[in-house]
This record gives sequence, C-alpha cells and structure tokens, in this order.
Amino acid sequence: MKRSQSTTAIFTILILAILFTSFTNNSVALGNQFNHKEALDDQTSHGGLLGTWIKKDDPETVLTFKSDFTMTETSKEKTNQNTWSVKDKKREVCIGNSRCMYYEKTELSLFLNINNDEDNMVEYYKSSKK
Repeated sequence: MKRSQSTTAIFTILILAILFTSFTNNSVALGNQFNHKEALDDQTSHGGLLGTWIKKDDPETVLTFKSDFTMTETSKEKTNQNTWSVKDKKREVCIGNSRCMYYEKTELSLFLNINNDEDNMVEYYKSSKK
C-alpha cells in the first residue's frame, strides 16, 4: 500500500469512528431528556405533592406522598398508611375515603386546610433528604 493510500485509509477510519460514536452519544442524551420529562409529568399529574413533607411546628410529624397514590403519615405516637388523590380544579387533596382538604403549594412549602377553616392552615416544608 502506498503512503497516500494508507493516510487516506486511516483518515477514513477516523471519520467513521467519530461518526459512529456521535450517534450513540445523541441517543443517550435523548433518552435522558425523555425520562426527565416523564418525571415532570408525574409531578404535574400528582399535584406536585410527591415526596416527603415535614410539619413546621412538629418536625416529628411527616407526610410522604408516593407516586402509586399511597401516603404515609408518621408522628411520634403512630404511623398511618392511606391512599390519596388530587382534585386539580378544586385544588384539593383527598386522603383515604373521607378527608378532602384544600391545599396550596410552593416549591418548598405545603399548606393544608385541615378543618376547612381559612385561618387554620397547617404548614409543611419539603424534606431535603432524597
């Protein structure tokens, strides 16, 4: 093989290697974007309540909302497991079969109107633990 032919062969192999590796990197990046979008859709469809919320005045009272619509309410005395759902239009969260309560949520805080009394909003803050 002549010197110019071997240079051309090496150059062609190098271009093909770069071309093929760029395809695999793009497909991985697209896959990560898709998973992130699914996670955002999950939070939206769950009223943004997913995660662990700690009561402001009583840090031993913790609410954990899970994506399978189960929730755990843990306090010093007991632990309750229940199901939950969200009524988006009324901005209500329903726990179990009976309790529905109005809620307001920010990125780091959750306010629950437990007794349907506007002056009696209970504040929870988002747990930073993953």
